[in-house]
Amino acid sequence: MAKKNITPEYINEVKSVKRTVLSLSDEWETPQELYDYLCETYEIYPKEDVAATKENKKCDNYFTEDYSAIDGIWYKDVWCNPPHSKNEAFVRKAYEQWKLHNINIMMILPANTVSSQYWHDCIEGIAEYHPIKGRIRFLRDGKPSEYPSRNAYVVVIWRANA
Repeated sequence: MAKKNITPEYINEVKSVKRTVLSLSDEWETPQELYDYLCETYEIYPKEDVAATKENKKCDNYFTEDYSAIDGIWYKDVWCNPPHSKNEAFVRKAYEQWKLHNINIMMILPANTVSSQYWHDCIEGIAEYHPIKGRIRFLRDGKPSEYPSRNAYVVVIWRANA
């Protein structure tokens, strides 16, 4: 297989590929199997989903867009698959609530967030994080997406102090 020259023209060509409207949506549900696996593997059993709808919640207690988790108080152990457009706000809120309430918080984030300032302010050297093997096939309206995610993901865990 011939190598493709990485030229400015090639980069512009790749960037010009149109994404579907659906792929730009923030409404992607975590597969139940992945959620269960992460809970069992890292021994965290959240009581509150802070980025959910009634249809895709992972916990009995949950925050919706109407009742914003960014403005609320998180008292219980938390699960969070934040909308990508609000990753920074959810990470900063998680860090704040972890410090204030000494709760466990488990969040999945695209792996490319490791280069962001908020990662270094709120996660690096503070929380634990682990890569999620493979690409996640998120759900839309309870059904698997046609394609796996284009991003790799990590699970970030702020652990309560015993």
